[in-house]
Parts: sequence; C-alpha cells; structure tokens
Amino acid sequence: MIAAVLLGCTHVPPDARSEACAECHVEQGAAWAESRHAKAATNALFAESFRRTDHPWCLSCHAADGVGVGCATCHAAGSPGCEGCHQFDLPRELGGASSGVASQDTVQEWRRSSFADRPCTSCHDPHASPGGHDDERMRAALTVDVRADVDRVVARLTSHDVGHAVPTGDPFRRLQLDVCADLGCSRTLATATFVRRLAPTEDGGWRLAEDTRVPPPTGGARTSVVERVLEAPGARGWRLSYHLADPVHEPVLGAQAVRLLANGPVVGSR
Repeated sequence: MIAAVLLGCTHVPPDARSEACAECHVEQGAAWAESRHAKAATNALFAESFRRTDHPWCLSCHAADGVGVGCATCHAAGSPGCEGCHQFDLPRELGGASSGVASQDTVQEWRRSSFADRPCTSCHDPHASPGGHDDERMRAALTVDVRADVDRVVARLTSHDVGHAVPTGDPFRRLQLDVCADLGCSRTLATATFVRRLAPTEDGGWRLAEDTRVPPPTGGARTSVVERVLEAPGARGWRLSYHLADPVHEPVLGAQAVRLLANGPVVGSR
C-alpha cells in the first residue's frame, strides 16, 4: 500500500497515483509523464533486459509504483529518496542475499565527491529526470582531448561539475573512445572503455573487476580527469560514444542503446 501522507502536504490525498497528483501539480506532472521515471518499466532498454532475465528483483525499482517510478516513490513519508534505487548491492545469484558489492554506487560516489553538500536535485530535475539519457547534458559534462605521441595517443576525459563518476548507474553503462585512422572513424585502430565492471565469483557472489571511469571530483575540485595511453600509429581521429545497455542487448536495441557524444581530430597527428 502506497503511503498516503506525502512530504510537504498538510492533508491526506484521496489518491496517491501520479495521475492524481498531476491534476493539481500540472507542470510537474507533465514533466514526469515524459520522464525516464515514468517509463522505467516500459522503456525499450529495460523491456529487452527484463524479457531475457525476468527477475522480479528488478521491479522493486523499475515498477516501484506498479507502472514505473511515480510521485509517491519519492515523495511519500519515509521514502529513502534517490538512495532507494541509485544505491544498492547486487544480490547473490540474482535473488539471494546481498553480495556486498554495489550494483549501483551513485549515492556513495556523490558522498565522496566535492558536491556532497548539495542535494541531487541541485543538478538533476526531479520531475523530468533525464539523467544520462540527455545527450546535451552529457556533452556539457565531458571534454575529450586526444593527442598523438609518436605511435601512441594520450586520451584525457575530463568531467565538469559532476558529483559522481562518469558514467554512473548500472555497471554495463560505459563510455567507449575509438581512436581511428581517419576523421570519419571508418577504421578503428584502438579502443578505450571507461566502465565499472563486475565479475562473478565461484561462490555465487560478485567482485569489482575494474573501474576505469572518470572518478568523482574530490577535495573541493569541480573537475576530474582520467587518462589512457593507446597504441595507435597513424591515428587521425576519434569518437566518444555512450553505451546504455548490456552488450548482449545492443544488437536488438540498435541506436537506442548507443549515443554518439563527440568526435574530433587527434591533436598533433601527421
């Protein structure tokens, strides 16, 4: 039963469905209706993943209100807010006890960052909630510098005013930097992936295998940098893409699962 008392309200609403909230909160309701929260249980990325796995555990967040992430999920009295679905451990063998390894670690990343004194909503619109699905926001958050060094390239990704790692969220989300023989990237010479990758353990648990993402800024800094060196003789161009889905689902999802964020020339290439 959805809690009837909403934070900030002085009365008990007769109906805590999001559609009922929107009757009075028209602007917020319209933004929510087009949001990733509203479509959490129906968007193509989740639908394809759930079709293949069918784990009820996933629905505790993706269908928290039965049809998605609605108003009551965040506004009901006692709600854990963002932490309820953006900070949780992966269960052992998808259904058992906690593995002790975070599936999503976004809230802890924020707590360790320079922005821990600011709420999530100071950057994220709580009703439209596009997050990493907003291409322009992603482009504004990252700069890419790729420079030639003899037969190698030095690639630097810098995040700007982001209070968590980039990318964050589900561990299959990753940035992919392709270094190419031409500006159009028709021939890839080398690839760097920026990802938080988990691997299964023999006892049915999970472990952190690698974390090559742009880390959250700390110590009062507003930017954070990660650098990779790649063997790429003759490199002239690069492209940065954002992969939102598990690699096994990408052939079905196509362009919905991969976003081109940026491309450009290799500085100092011959």
